[in-house]
Amino acid sequence: MLRTPPRSLQRKLAEEGASFGEILDQVRADLALSYLPDSELSVAEVAKILQFSETSALTRAFCRWYGVSPRRAQASRPTLLHA
Repeated sequence: MLRTPPRSLQRKLAEEGASFGEILDQVRADLALSYLPDSELSVAEVAKILQFSETSALTRAFCRWYGVSPRRAQASRPTLLHA
């Protein structure tokens, strides 16, 4: 636990030119990409793990992050990683 009041954390992040939302978005993007090749996990399960409200919310975010749907990325992951 950080034991830092939320407002203090916001100020420190702002000093660094970042926000909690931006950091969370990047972590989710990285994790989504790492979970996709696992054939045991569906897109819906990845959405749940990453705490998206719905599968469609993950799909929209993934398209924003990588320009393709999560299902398409599963099929072409090596290409996506080297793009």
